Amino acid sequence: MTRPESSQKHPPSWLRLAMAGGILACLVGSILALTLDHLFPPDLRRAHAQALVLYDATHTRLDGRVSTDGSWRLTTNHAAVDTAYLALLLKTEDRRFWWHPGVDPFSILRAAGQLAFRGHIVSGGSTLAMQTARLLTPHRHTWRGKIQDALRALQLEWRYGHTGVLDLYLTLAPEGGAIEGITAGSLFWFGHEPAHLNPTEAALLVALPRRPTTLRPDRHPQAA
Repeated sequence: MTRPESSQKHPPSWLRLAMAGGILACLVGSILALTLDHLFPPDLRRAHAQALVLYDATHTRLDGRVSTDGSWRLTTNHAAVDTAYLALLLKTEDRRFWWHPGVDPFSILRAAGQLAFRGHIVSGGSTLAMQTARLLTPHRHTWRGKIQDALRALQLEWRYGHTGVLDLYLTLAPEGGAIEGITAGSLFWFGHEPAHLNPTEAALLVALPRRPTTLRPDRHPQAA
C-alpha cells in the first residue's frame, strides 16, 4: 500500500535560503548597530549644561546664572509645554514625527526631487530628530553634515524614543542670542513659563529657531 502524499508542501529551497539569509542579515545588522551605538554614543553635554534660576517661596524669580557654556538653557519636558505650541511645532517642522524612526523618507525624496527638477531645495528634509542631532553637536550645513545628522537621528530615536528626542529639542532650540530652549525663551520674551502660550507666543517660539538672529524681539520687533 502506497503512503499518502502529505497535503502540506514544504517551501522551495531558494525561499528557505532567502529567509535564512534575511534573518542572518537582520542579526548581523543589529549587532553592528549595537556596537556602533556603544562606540559612538551621542554627546549630551550641551543638553546637560543648564542655567540656574533662583525662585522665592512664591515662585517669583530672584536671580539667574548662565550655563557653563554661557547660555540661558533650561531643561524642558514636553509635558510642561502648551499643547497648542507642540501641535504647531510638529505641523510646521515634522508632520510625521510620531511614526518615522528619526529620518523621514518621504521628506528626503521630496527634497531630492526638488533639487533634481528645480535646481534647488524648496522644503528641507530635516526631521526634529535631525535638527536635535545638529543642536547637540553644531556644524556647518553640508551634505556630509546632513548624513551625520541622519545617522545620529536614528540613534537618538533608538535610544530615547520620540518623547525623549522631543524633550531634547525643546531644551536646545535656539530662541535668540544666548537663549536656548522653550522654557528660557518663554521666560525671557514673555515673562512666564511655556505651560500656557497664546497663539502669537507659540508662533514666535516655533519660528525663532529658523532665524534666531533676525527674529529677535528685542532687536527686530517688526520681523518678530
